[in-house]
Amino acid sequence: MALALSYTRATTYSLAAQHNSRTLFSNLKLEYCKEDDKPQEVLREITVKLSVETDLLVEEVWRISQLSPGESIVLQERKLRLDTDYLFRLSDPSMLKFTFVVEQAGRTEPAEQLAEIVEVLPANFWGGESREPELLAAFVKPNGRYVESLVKKSSVLLANNDAGFVNGYQSNTREQPYLMASALWSTIQREEISYVSPPPSFALIGQPIRLASEMSSSRIGACLDMSVLFASCLECMGLNTVIALTKGHAMVGVWLVNSRFPLLTNDDPMELRKRVDSRDLILFESTMACANANATFRQASDQARDLISESNEQEFVYVIDIAQARDRSVRPIPTVEDERVEQEAVQEQLDSLDLPPPLPPVRKAEQQIEETPETRIDTWQRRLLDLTRRNSLLSFRDNSSGIRIFCPDLGRMEDHLADGTTFTFLSSEESPENNRETSRESFRLSTGNDLHKSFALNKLDNSVLLANMTGKKLANTEVNLFRKAKNDLEEGGANTLFIAIGMLSWKENPKDEKSFKAPLILLPVQLTRRSAGARVRLRQLPDEEPLFNLTLIEFLQSDYEIDLSEFREELPQDESGV
Repeated sequence: MALALSYTRATTYSLAAQHNSRTLFSNLKLEYCKEDDKPQEVLREITVKLSVETDLLVEEVWRISQLSPGESIVLQERKLRLDTDYLFRLSDPSMLKFTFVVEQAGRTEPAEQLAEIVEVLPANFWGGESREPELLAAFVKPNGRYVESLVKKSSVLLANNDAGFVNGYQSNTREQPYLMASALWSTIQREEISYVSPPPSFALIGQPIRLASEMSSSRIGACLDMSVLFASCLECMGLNTVIALTKGHAMVGVWLVNSRFPLLTNDDPMELRKRVDSRDLILFESTMACANANATFRQASDQARDLISESNEQEFVYVIDIAQARDRSVRPIPTVEDERVEQEAVQEQLDSLDLPPPLPPVRKAEQQIEETPETRIDTWQRRLLDLTRRNSLLSFRDNSSGIRIFCPDLGRMEDHLADGTTFTFLSSEESPENNRETSRESFRLSTGNDLHKSFALNKLDNSVLLANMTGKKLANTEVNLFRKAKNDLEEGGANTLFIAIGMLSWKENPKDEKSFKAPLILLPVQLTRRSAGARVRLRQLPDEEPLFNLTLIEFLQSDYEIDLSEFREELPQDESGV
């Protein structure tokens, strides 16, 4: 009799896993293997039993009425639950032996018997990124006496500094969540929690986590303990948090806008860096709030940014988004806190807050507003547009793979293109301005014109556009643009190549030093060449008209209430075009 049982098993199990409906065994399938060399009968009254070496699990039994040779049956998935008291009492990891037995009525010997060893972890033990990456969120507990006490202290500190309230994202500013996190930083700093080193390789294989109830009395914590404590308090404040792990350290972050990462966990730090640099999220080094550190919230933020920099990328393990975990029903583990001996009164001493740096305003898409059918439609429509600095239509970078054209008369160029003129490109190296024998000043004195501009205009009237780049770079760039535009058109059915006419320079905050450039008018064009070695030529796409940057119109209306809707449908025209 050839009965084969197969399944997928968990390598570890814990209170967090059981509380969040993780399965010990899944994909159970019983197969009656067919043997060609001898006749086989139909098997009837088959049972599959699962037991554990102690009384921690009531024996599970699956009954199969009959099974023919070559058939298989998927067994119903059962919610296997170990004794909860055992999981609470467990102080060290334990190895439990589970046994599957396949039997058939009328036979004394089992048809199949399999044993599996599963490591069961204590209630406060997280299994690490390699075994339980998403369950780290289960140890972030926004409820409990100590967490609520710290949030209350932070709330009083905000009020004493005329810095608003603990109100989640209701302010629709980046400054208020920053101030809430800063107040919590000062509050936890006054708790004088002593730092202890984490176990080696804790990020990969896990460690016991000191929860808030334990830290309230022990006043010691490693980096992961401190990060979980901060995340618990920030979630209690109504803010979305993340925890980032490197091979030897843990950090915590808070979203300054009501957002979250699309993935629950991510082992690529690039997206985290982008969100930190765009000031959507602030990451900080939690252990710098421990006793005797004397660090400011801003210093802790700078240190965390350095830990996720490109130079330290090989040390990065992963980041987990706690709000995303809650959306996916990862719940905090149930624990019982002991009464604290200390009084939980708010400190009388008035601490100052680390004030936020200049921060950009919260865009309309990021604001927390009451949801209605109209706002849901508006949100859906806006999600079709990327209104962040990641969009090159709002933040064009000079190092982008484009050709910078020097054109002293944009109107003349547009008229030529509208008339159907086909252009080639010429490097600015060919300008007589680079000829040492030709004096730019002498040319201006003798003609009243600028040498470089006169050369560019002459070339423009001879169907040549002057490019501000070297000849070698121009040759490579025009071929790359030709190939990419052709590929985009073939795969997506839409043209993605434009000449950008005019740039709007803008800042997220008037005090910012850094500004961004957004194209104003987009002129649809096409690159062609007759053969592989021929010059690339440019012309305006037939039957396509220039258009204003629609993404910019939406962005200015949304974030700055600047109405440019008059340019949405068409642009002012002359006899030759725009």
